[in-house]
Amino acid sequence: MSFFDLLILIAPEAIVLAAALVVLVVDMAEMRHKRTRLRRLVAALLSTVGCLLALYWLGQADQGQRNSYSEGLLVVDPLVLLMKQVILLLTVLTAWI
Repeated sequence: MSFFDLLILIAPEAIVLAAALVVLVVDMAEMRHKRTRLRRLVAALLSTVGCLLALYWLGQADQGQRNSYSEGLLVVDPLVLLMKQVILLLTVLTAWI
């Protein structure tokens, strides 16, 4: 398995990581002197966009195939994909609390 195959397997996590970095940069660079309510709203909105992109990527994944990397160190099967989707939905709900 090549590095590109590994990148495809961990793409949802990479999308969430990139979204978290965008939220931090926007909050520190642009929203620093804004009201707290506006800062929270923008952070929740950007977090939701990142999680929805990751959910979309997971929805496009091959649901019936089991993928493994490095002799089982990273396993992606339908149950793992379902749990990732549930966790992403809970993350979106938590961002709006």
